[in-house]
Amino acid sequence: LAARNYKAAIDAYQRAVQLKSGEAATLRLANAYSSSGREDEALEILAQFVSRNPANLAANRILASAYLEQQDWRRAAAALKMVQVRSGSEDALLMMELGRAHMGIGKPNEAVAYYYHGYRLQPLNPVITNALGWAMLKAGADRSVALDLLEKAAAMQPQNAIFKKRLEEARPRRT
Repeated sequence: LAARNYKAAIDAYQRAVQLKSGEAATLRLANAYSSSGREDEALEILAQFVSRNPANLAANRILASAYLEQQDWRRAAAALKMVQVRSGSEDALLMMELGRAHMGIGKPNEAVAYYYHGYRLQPLNPVITNALGWAMLKAGADRSVALDLLEKAAAMQPQNAIFKKRLEEARPRRT
């Protein structure tokens, strides 16, 4: 892969996966597909591996991330839920990803619950703080609390354009 010869890498990793369908070879093959712009094939390889190895947390996380990137919210939520069942709920990034998937599905109340749990784990994480404030706004929760969270996130990362935009949208319009 370092030489960007994706075809040779894909061929080699396909042979390795056929010989032994191990995690390392499968993840390398998926990476080679992804790096060469063949995202659907990368997803297929990962999904097959996860179906044969459902307890593999790393593969589930990578598959969920790929689903999030493709905005396949339901599949992302299912893969992330599998990770949560096996690893617990004390991972702020996992809670944030579950929140993002549920926002994508159109379930902001569920997203708030996940984001809030992530916020409790990492209250100084500006991304989680912003996501929680935005989800609360979309869920119709207490607007002043949501605005406080959005302001906190924007203060922690004043250069973040998304945080600025969300804060502007959340602030009451002056006439």
